[in-house]
Amino acid sequence: MNIKDWITKRMGRYSKGKEALVVCYLEVYRKWRRRRCEAFAYAPVKELKKACHHYFKYKDIFVLSDSDSYKMRESCKWILKWTPEFEDFARTQFLTSTPPDNYTTSRETEHNIKRLTRLLPQLGMNGKDWASMVIQNDGVSTDYYSPRPYRLYTNSMSIQYVSRVDRKLLIPHWHDYDFKNCHWSIFIQTFNIDKEYRDFLELMLLDSDAFMQKVCEESGNDYGIMKSRRNSILYGSKSGTGSKTLNTLRDYHQRYLAESGKDASKLFYALSRYEALMLDICRELDPNWKLLMYDGWMTETHIDIAMFEEAIYERLKIKIIITNK
Repeated sequence: MNIKDWITKRMGRYSKGKEALVVCYLEVYRKWRRRRCEAFAYAPVKELKKACHHYFKYKDIFVLSDSDSYKMRESCKWILKWTPEFEDFARTQFLTSTPPDNYTTSRETEHNIKRLTRLLPQLGMNGKDWASMVIQNDGVSTDYYSPRPYRLYTNSMSIQYVSRVDRKLLIPHWHDYDFKNCHWSIFIQTFNIDKEYRDFLELMLLDSDAFMQKVCEESGNDYGIMKSRRNSILYGSKSGTGSKTLNTLRDYHQRYLAESGKDASKLFYALSRYEALMLDICRELDPNWKLLMYDGWMTETHIDIAMFEEAIYERLKIKIIITNK
């Protein structure tokens, strides 16, 4: 296997060979930058930046001990740490304020430097990284968004990757609007599902809070873990969930995938397309938006939720519930 194939095959935040892989990546990247020739056109510049992006987004769950496989996947349990060399490189790449080569939209926001400085001791790791970056940039944060392939992701350190608790400290005057049960709601309204499975999903979505409370009680796990397990079912997970009710959902969905011949990995992109269209409508109706959050957005404006829901249904024929967190 040549180095190009090896890099392509082994790259990813779940790779067991992360430490050796990073060294290889850095060497290829440096050669490409040094020589600037076609022979190194496969140099993983984009993937390297993606790794930096993942480092800061997910570093809280890169732990020494075993952890929840639904968050981390099996091979992620083998990750012990990132090399100091890569961490320094990732920080430089990820915290840079330089605009990326390709982005579709951006939003610049001004913040109070004195207030951010005062909050630093109270913030978690990502919150401190973000606030420090903004302070260094004279109180200005800029988010650049690129679609992959439909969802808009930020290309550098963003408050998008700061915990909700820290976000409320940093930007208490912003309102956080969310498409409730976004992908499940889109799925039931845009795909041909048999009556038995549809009835089960309708009951789940009718009172999703009660549904999640039930599966948490059955499993003995907290809401975050069980929500992650529920959503992983939609994208093809066959693993046990620790909940009888959630296992029933998994069995219904596996039967649907088998009978329909749908590719679970492609299902995410189909649902994300509708999600992106809904967010486009909301951005159009709320020009004062501050931050995009995949299945929602943050804004300084109080919105008429009913009007936004009606606009989405009128254009896409999808009924969605928007909540203010």
